[in-house]
Amino acid sequence: MRLRSRRLATLLALLPLVIPACLVGDGSDDADPDGDDGSIAADASGDPAKLNIGFNDGHLGEFAHYDAFFDINTAQPGPRLCHVYIRYDIGNDAPGAGSISDEGSRAFLDEWFKEAQGHCDDALLSLKAHSHHAPPTESEYHTAFQHLATIDWKTEAGFTGTISFTPWNEPNNGGDAGDGLGQPIPPRLAARYYLIAESACHARSCKVAAGDFASNGTLWDAFEWNCSNDNVAPADLCSTKSRVANGNAASYLDQYKNEIVAHAAAYNLGAHFRPEQFAYHGWHDTNEYLLHGAKCESYGDCAVRRILQSLGASWGDVALWDTEDGLGQQGALDDDAQACGAAFLMRLDTLSRRIHRLYLTRLSGGDDQLVDASGARPALQVFAKRERTVSGACR
Repeated sequence: MRLRSRRLATLLALLPLVIPACLVGDGSDDADPDGDDGSIAADASGDPAKLNIGFNDGHLGEFAHYDAFFDINTAQPGPRLCHVYIRYDIGNDAPGAGSISDEGSRAFLDEWFKEAQGHCDDALLSLKAHSHHAPPTESEYHTAFQHLATIDWKTEAGFTGTISFTPWNEPNNGGDAGDGLGQPIPPRLAARYYLIAESACHARSCKVAAGDFASNGTLWDAFEWNCSNDNVAPADLCSTKSRVANGNAASYLDQYKNEIVAHAAAYNLGAHFRPEQFAYHGWHDTNEYLLHGAKCESYGDCAVRRILQSLGASWGDVALWDTEDGLGQQGALDDDAQACGAAFLMRLDTLSRRIHRLYLTRLSGGDDQLVDASGARPALQVFAKRERTVSGACR
């Protein structure tokens, strides 16, 4: 969720963070779920130098600030990453249609790709709606995505990089800054969108990341691991025998996973298919640290741990992309506090070797920006150098 920041009157104490290697669930496809207590095994910790960092670009001109990061970046292991949110059916429009000042138009997207050339090597496109209406049917989504996936951005806009997608931005969040529909998308329908997009890209060079779920507020409840076995018929999901001890009914992610497992073969992806990438928005953990000093120590207070718990067993090789995160959604931070938050995020997003990408919000613009009139703020240097500790009050 992308929100304009409000002035933060008081920043609560930022506590030091010491977190062991992140934990991964071992039972999401347990063949014999009886007696499964949700026990977890240690995951290999991530190497900061292997975390690929990019930016969410909500307005034209932000690419001009990319060098402020990449000139001091010493560890980028892969392509330069950029990210834009687009109308799901924008591929139905003719090139140049609409006004360049309308972020929901094809004209804006064409110009965005022109600006991205030379600054970004892999463009992530997250689909959403720009008006309230019912979620598109599978047929409507299929047609729209096919049109979008076949656009040659080199011909249309001179962009020579690769293309990645998330099939729908924050499908579990019905807000305008989430899926844009005014209502959440049912998890099984959201999973069908993923299967359609993945099937379309399977024979092309584009990548698709499943998920892209919101976590801020109570939305991180979508990540709960309540069903110990998702490799069952949909009617049997989270039955008495396959429910985690003391678990609730199937969560949004439980149902989403089950739909993929149950129907991947119908989309020509194979009977044992699992996504290569899963995307999430990490705001919950960053907000809790900045506001309350929460250390993200357990499944009970950490969205990343919930994801790792849920994506275990046959999902254990799925790479994780934190596709929208940053230094809080509640207001401005001074340089020291912002640097503390950046170091926290580096510790958090490098806990697991499975976390491959981090997309930061607000490189420039707004009171929580990483680049101001004086140049790169200290937090941007923390990100560029992958520093997990900084001097000052938060050490």
